[in-house]
Amino acid sequence: MHPTIATILGLSAGGLYFWYGEANQEKESNCSYLAPAMTDFLAMSAGLVLSWQGHRSDNPWVAGIGGAIAGIHTGQYLHHKLAK
Repeated sequence: MHPTIATILGLSAGGLYFWYGEANQEKESNCSYLAPAMTDFLAMSAGLVLSWQGHRSDNPWVAGIGGAIAGIHTGQYLHHKLAK
């Protein structure tokens, strides 16, 4: 599998994972992902670095995991921090 496809699949899986988790949480619950926005930016950055490394080394696993991390934290930022 090409790393680009793995990154897209990882982003999709991360987004779906976040969406599914949100659908099963109470709106007023105090979840750990309500941490400062810097947490999401650092995790998104780490995910993008992993995805980039996966592309450089032609490793779809690393690219997919990086995409999943970036997808989850992008969803968290958009849903919980940008909306406020």
